[in-house]
Amino acid sequence: MEGALRGIIQGPDHKTLPFRGVYQGLHPLIYDATDNNNFVDSPPAGATVRVRPKPVFGNLRGRAREIIMDRFPWTYAVTAAEMRREGRIEEPGDPATPAVSDQRNYLSLEACAEQSGTELYFAAILRNSTVPFTSHHGDPKARIGRNGCFRSTIELPHGTSAGDISELRIHADSAPVEKGRKPVALPAARLISLPTVFMLDANYVPGKPLLNRKIGRTLRPGESVSIRVP
Repeated sequence: MEGALRGIIQGPDHKTLPFRGVYQGLHPLIYDATDNNNFVDSPPAGATVRVRPKPVFGNLRGRAREIIMDRFPWTYAVTAAEMRREGRIEEPGDPATPAVSDQRNYLSLEACAEQSGTELYFAAILRNSTVPFTSHHGDPKARIGRNGCFRSTIELPHGTSAGDISELRIHADSAPVEKGRKPVALPAARLISLPTVFMLDANYVPGKPLLNRKIGRTLRPGESVSIRVP
C-alpha cells in the first residue's frame, strides 16, 4: 500500500526487488515479464493484456509463497490447464528431459534454508530402485540459491504414486561466484525444515503431505542428507 507499506515484487530470476512503479489508487501496476511469471514495474514492449486479480493477504513467515495456492487448491488445475493450452506439455512425459510434462507426474516439495555460497537441488528415490530423479535435471543453472522458504519439483515417471517414493535427498553444491566478487570463505547451507512434500491427485488437487519435518543440519558443498519417506 503506497505510503504505508514497502512494496516489493518478484523480478526475473526470482529476485526480490523494490517496487518503483505506478500506483492506480492503492493498486500497483506490475507487468508479467518472463515465461515463468516473474514481474517488472515498467511495461515491456507489446504489453496489451490487462488483468486485475483480487489480492489476498498471505503470511509467509516460515513458509513459501505457494502456500497461497494451497489455500485455493483449484489454482493447481487452472495452472495445468493453462500450460496444456499453451502447448508446453511433453507427451509422453520423460523425466530424463527438462521438458515439462503433466503436473501430476511431479513430486512437489517445500524447503526452508539459509545459504552462503551454496545452491541446493533435490532427488527422489522410488521403492525397489536406486535411480535418483532430480529437481534440476543435471543443469547447474536450475539449482536453488535463495534463502528462506521455497518450493521445487521433481519429475517422476508417468504413473508414479506418492506411495512409490521411498527417499528424498537434499544436495548442496558450490554456487557460482559473481564477476568481481570473492568466493565465500566457508560456503554452507543450513537446512531448517521441510514444511511439506506432496503430489497432485487425479483432479490436480494436492494430496496428503508425505513429510513435514524439521532438519537442523548444515551441508557443505558436495554433501547431502537423505530423508526416508514413510
